[in-house]
This record gives sequence, structure tokens and C-alpha cells, in this order.
Amino acid sequence: MEKRQLLVDMGARRDDAIALWCALRWPDAEVCAVTCVGPDQEEAAARALEVAALAGAKQMPVARGAVQPLLRRGTAAGTARQEKRLPLPDAGRMPAAASAAELIVQTAEQAEGGLTIVTLGPLTNLALAAARDPELGRKLKRVVALGGAIRVPGDVTPVAEANVYADPEAARFVLEAGLPLTLVPLDATRSLSLPAAAEAWPTLLGPVTDGAARLDALAAMLVALCPEAARTERMKLAVECQSALSAGAVLADLRAVPRVGTDVDVCVAVDAAQAYPSLQAIVQGEEGSR
Repeated sequence: MEKRQLLVDMGARRDDAIALWCALRWPDAEVCAVTCVGPDQEEAAARALEVAALAGAKQMPVARGAVQPLLRRGTAAGTARQEKRLPLPDAGRMPAAASAAELIVQTAEQAEGGLTIVTLGPLTNLALAAARDPELGRKLKRVVALGGAIRVPGDVTPVAEANVYADPEAARFVLEAGLPLTLVPLDATRSLSLPAAAEAWPTLLGPVTDGAARLDALAAMLVALCPEAARTERMKLAVECQSALSAGAVLADLRAVPRVGTDVDVCVAVDAAQAYPSLQAIVQGEEGSR
């Protein structure tokens, strides 16, 4: 069985660690590389290396990336959060010398059209990679990006979701860069529940989350790992970058005949039942290794 080739672009959040760990343990997936975004570069890279070591992926390259947004100097590409340090083993190695944008371009070249990029934080690294290689979109199988709020309120402002709000110019650039993009907004992440796995979930997540309960990053990862779990709609989208009140909003033209914006596949719901067999296999594998 041919494995899905993934590159994961993540921050230092514990739910990002959940998503990375599940991808590393997924039966038919191979995580080729990890890139880090946001102000907590050292923490994000260390966490990625530690999760990789825990999953047995000790050779997987991890690269540090953008700390600042593309244009909004004086702010950070993502929000630094004080979270309890995870009880993970020391990875025993350092991040790669290449930048995140360089590693994205290199990995896409090596994958020869088979790479799926999953972004769990602001889109700064991906925007820089697309600027570095204008043909990047033709070299990728898919991009799954966690971000935006379409028919639901935002989580940092009434209309903006955190990842897009952190660097709206990068989000706009990515939307318009001709990438094979599937956006996973709050509409979809809030639809995800795992009732069937409720008893096993603490066993699965305990080693890497220490009690973290957010499922946003996991929802996006499941869209990449298990496409049949995603319900998508084709929409015309634009990102607001100018207004002080609505900066970072992802605007969908929902008229009967939409005219404004870029065509994007938008995930509107994630059905965890479709992914449950593989999630359960991960749980059982972890229980068997204890």
C-alpha cells in the first residue's frame, strides 16, 4: 500500500503535537518533514523532535521558520502561549540548518507530486515557500490548511480565526498562489467529536498532551489522513487585510452566483467515525507497547 507523504507545518501548541503524533503513527502515512511557525520557534522545534522520537521517526527533518508575519512587523506570526511542558523524552538532536521555506520546496521536489502539506498555524512559511518557488502548486498533491471561520464566529475577533488573523497577508497570498488548497475552518473543527473513542482517547493522547483537549489541529490532520472523513464545498474566498475591525476575516461569496474571490475547497464538517478504525489501531498499538 502506497503511503501518503506529508509535510506538517506546526506551532508549539499541544494540539499540534497531537496531530503530528497521530500522523506519525497513522498506518498509511509517512511524515517526510516538519516545519515550525510562530514566536515559540525553539519550543515548537523541540516539541516536534520529541514527538518524532517518541514515534520512532528519529531521522525526520525539522526546520525552524517564520517568527514574524510577512508584512506586519512588531507582531508575531501566531500568539505565544504559556503551556505546561510536555513530559516527552529528549530527542537528542537539533533542527535542520535549512529554513522552513527551503525545506518545504526541497521536500516537494523530492516527493515528485505526491506531497500533501498540512498547515496547523499561520500560513507564513507556506507563503514564503510559494514565493520562493512560483511553480510549487504544480509540485504538490494537496495543501490542507487549518484556518478561517466561514459561517461561524471567529475565535480571536468576532470574524477572524487565530491562524489567519496572525498573518492575513500570508493567508491571502496562499489563497491566490494556485495551490491545491483545502481550507479547514472553525466550521469544521467545531463539528468534530469523538464519542466512540471517549474511553480510549486519554490513553492515546496522555503521553503527548498531558490533558490537552483541543481538537482543531487533529480535525485538519484527519482531513489530510482520511479524506473520506471530510465534507467539502467549493467556495469563492477572499481574506480581509485592510480593515482594523475585520482584519483576518475569511470572506466567502455565498450568493447563488458567486463572483468575488478565489475558488477553494472548504471543509465544512469532519466525520470522525470514518477515521475511527485507524485511530483505534493507534490506541491499541500504544496500549500494546506499554
